[in-house]
Amino acid sequence: MPVHPFIVHFGIAFTWLAGALYALNVLMKESFCSNQQVFYLHLAGVGGIGAAILSGLSAKEGIVLTAAAELPLKWQQIWAYATVWLMGLLAIWAYLRMKRWQKLENVLFVGIFLLSCVLMSVGTHMGGKMVYEEGVGVSVNTITNE
Repeated sequence: MPVHPFIVHFGIAFTWLAGALYALNVLMKESFCSNQQVFYLHLAGVGGIGAAILSGLSAKEGIVLTAAAELPLKWQQIWAYATVWLMGLLAIWAYLRMKRWQKLENVLFVGIFLLSCVLMSVGTHMGGKMVYEEGVGVSVNTITNE
């Protein structure tokens, strides 16, 4: 049984949660929680996205792709790689600057982070479309009347 469907949602959830908390910290006069705590969620999101990529590559070996699903799968993989790299670079930025954020820099960081979350969601939507419209990775069970 492929583990990709179980793993893929963790990176999405951790990343969106980190984005929401980063944004709350910018919007509120007093921090909702420390940026260091949010940074750990951010890292968990990057790790979850990386695990989703690895599990997706592993699952790909065991499925038969239709011609209609090959191109969308390729684009979804490219999107996933771009997302993990962008989120990773943002994690490095946060690590290096977290204790010395200037207000404008923090707002810029949060804006780019939330835009990255939207881009990640586009990629995950592509994956969902392949499953629900093309049946990629779905096993077909037949019903027999005995």
